[in-house]
Formats: sequence, C-alpha cells, structure tokens
Amino acid sequence: MVTDPATGKPMLKIVDGTAGEVKNVSSVDGNQLNALGTLLLARKLDELANQQTDPELKDYYGQMAKMAYYMGANEGELDDVPGLQVTTALNGTTRYSNGSALKDLFSYKAKMDALVSNPPPGVDVAEFSHVVPLASEVHNIAQNYINSLGSLISPTGEVAGNFKLPKDLRSGFAPGSSVRLAQDMQVTEGNVKTSYEQYVSYDALKTTVAGVLNNYQDVTQPVKTTLTDAVEVDTHARNQ
Repeated sequence: MVTDPATGKPMLKIVDGTAGEVKNVSSVDGNQLNALGTLLLARKLDELANQQTDPELKDYYGQMAKMAYYMGANEGELDDVPGLQVTTALNGTTRYSNGSALKDLFSYKAKMDALVSNPPPGVDVAEFSHVVPLASEVHNIAQNYINSLGSLISPTGEVAGNFKLPKDLRSGFAPGSSVRLAQDMQVTEGNVKTSYEQYVSYDALKTTVAGVLNNYQDVTQPVKTTLTDAVEVDTHARNQ
C-alpha cells in the first residue's frame, strides 16, 4: 500500500522484487506463498467474474482468473504437485519440463500485470478494488518463484534449458518445494518451447484444481479463512 501523490489517498501497488523473497501483501501468509495460494486466488477471481452482469467486466475478470489458474498450474508443475504435473509421452520422454513451466510462469505473470494496469475504461473504482488485491497477491507469489529460480531465467523470461532436483531430493515434494530447494536445481537437457495450455484445456484445469485443493484441505484452510474475512470486512465497511 502506497500513497497516491496526486490524491493523497492510499492505493495498492504491485510488488516486483528482483532478489530474495517477495512478501505477501494480502491473503496468503507464511508457507502459503505457493501454488495452492495462487489456485485459491484464481478460484476467487473466477467467482468474481461469474458475478458480473457487465459483459466487459465479466470478460476482464475472467481473463485474470485464467491467467491465475495457469500460473498456479505452472507453480504446481515446478513443485511436482500431484495432479498438476503434465504427464510424460508414451515413449517416456518429457512433454513439458520445469524449464517450460518457468518460462510460462514469467509470460502469464506479465499478462496478469498488464491486465491490472489496464482496466476497462470507466470501470468503477470501488468495484475494481475487489480484484486488485487478489491479482497483486497472484503476482507476488509468482515473483517469489521467479526470484528463487532467478539463476535459471533471463530478465526477459528466457530459459536456456530444463532443470530438476537430484534424485535424492525428489521425494516428499510439496507445494513450494521448488522455491525452498531452488539452490539444489541442476540444469539438464529439455524442451522449453511447449506450453501448459497446449496439453491442458482451461475447463480441464479448473476441474483438476478443484480436486487438488480438496486434497490439501488442511493446508489451504488459512487462505480460505482470510479471503472470507476480507469479504466480510469489505461488506461491513460499505454499510457504514
């Protein structure tokens, strides 16, 4: 939160750190700074989109939700989260690598940032205030992955090759693992040209995410509670 120099009022500004860990600003705390937090935020953005009666605003929020869903999927691929990994081809070769996921994540984050910076003309400020904190948090989580894996990606989002953990560190993966173990990643051969969306449609992804979040109920509950509390506080404030 910063002060708008033109109006003197508080305003949200997206954090874009270049090194170290990006701290969250709204809904996800502690070890929730990972793919599961992104997916919960994506689902919330999708709910907001479905509540809109204005076609332009519905489409705008829907685009944000789609970016967030795929960003969470990219993060889940990096973390080897069961259900979010793109399966290997029949011959055993990798169709979608960690390098591809990191490149995708950088690209989707740029698209999300562009959406936040360019709302539809005439959008109501109060209405827009509902979506900015969610989109900002999605950005911050993605930036944490990009910062942590910074040695493997260029400032323009290019990834020279695939990377993975040594075999003895691959067991017991959980959301956020690639961030915690980034320093142990080893560069390998691999294709970084394919995209997650090439293999998993948006509708299929949303169905998969519902199952993944259900499998991590204990982990995601703090985020759900915070999102619910935020809605209640906002409603109370508007009624004063």
